[in-house]
Amino acid sequence: MAKASANENAPGIGHNGELTSDQRQCLALAYRREHRPLIDAKKKADADIKAWGRRLKADLGSEGKIEVATLIAMETDEGAEKIDAEIKAKTRARSWASPSDMQLGLFPEKDANGETKAYNAGKISGMDDEPLDNPYGAGTSDHEDYARGHQDGCAVLAEISEMRAASEEAAELIKGSDGEDLDDEQDAA
Repeated sequence: MAKASANENAPGIGHNGELTSDQRQCLALAYRREHRPLIDAKKKADADIKAWGRRLKADLGSEGKIEVATLIAMETDEGAEKIDAEIKAKTRARSWASPSDMQLGLFPEKDANGETKAYNAGKISGMDDEPLDNPYGAGTSDHEDYARGHQDGCAVLAEISEMRAASEEAAELIKGSDGEDLDDEQDAA
């Protein structure tokens, strides 16, 4: 004899088939009330994402979205594996298209600028406004490279902050203290 499934007694789709028309209408209205703020939140999120995308493109160009998506993917082991696989596949295809590039080193100890992985990790940490938390042992060259990279990353972050502040300040000067464009006043003069 077959055993009864644990889900046999669970309510399924349409389990409320015994509802009256008024009860169904009441439930539908309740779901509509729940749905409205969700749709409003989705519209706001969509608008925020579009505005973010415009700012990203203005600051980093058309490749900025790829760069940010790659940084996000690299935050997990699975994402890092996927990115590494994509890089290897694209590098392989590139070497097929340009045989002179066949000797590309995928993961060299130093990058094209001659900087180490420790330096680059520290620089990213500094640019990401993280506190200096050096993972390398004191007195090692990696420790020094990481600290130097962090300092350089913080300097880049400070430069960007100054540029943004200057840009906002210039926009305020153009607008004028009374909210009218100064350019309009100069044209009238």
